[in-house]
Amino acid sequence: MRICFKHAQVWKDGSLRLADILVADGRIVSIGDRVSCPTDTVCIEVHNAVIFPGFVDVHVHLREPGFSYKETIRTGTLAAAHGGFAHVAAMPNLNPVPDCKASLEEELRRIRESACSGDCHKCSGCGAAKETVTFTAKNPIGARRGELVKVESETAPVLKAAAVLYVVPLVLFFSGYYLGFRLGGFGALVGGLGFVLGIALVLVYDRKVARKANIDYTITAFARKI
Repeated sequence: MRICFKHAQVWKDGSLRLADILVADGRIVSIGDRVSCPTDTVCIEVHNAVIFPGFVDVHVHLREPGFSYKETIRTGTLAAAHGGFAHVAAMPNLNPVPDCKASLEEELRRIRESACSGDCHKCSGCGAAKETVTFTAKNPIGARRGELVKVESETAPVLKAAAVLYVVPLVLFFSGYYLGFRLGGFGALVGGLGFVLGIALVLVYDRKVARKANIDYTITAFARKI
């Protein structure tokens, strides 16, 4: 994937200068005036915003393991990434202290599992659960394997069931109450029976929807065009 940041301010030769930045697969390819871009390049107008290389913080406290009520590897590295820091050096004031091979290996394992890499294209999202959801989606836009896309679902059966769930018992209750009251003062009894009947109908319908209604998923757009 190629991205071109147009009209950015970059630090070059001791001063800020206006330039375009072409990035391909996460790496800077070219910096200069009016950079030539391939036709499939996504161009982003940054309106003279300043673009710096990733910052480095050589003194951070991630507090995990031992003091995760203060900070964790996940939250600390996410904060760093959002602040523009590409590299951090974590202090060893942990419990246990990583002063032997076993403790250091445990620290490295935690880092590999939960640290933010800064590469959002390979991540399920900030704070997302680490689980895989598998489903089949229609592909009218011809997306290929590995491309980031936007997926929408058809939830009409679910919404229809929810509407029935809330409306039908109430309608039967008030209808029964009115008719019972008019026919001899048995409004509460007839209304209650109508409400119970409504709940029964809803349960039957809900089971039918759960058995037969499938939610259809459709790929609607490429993520870079959203």
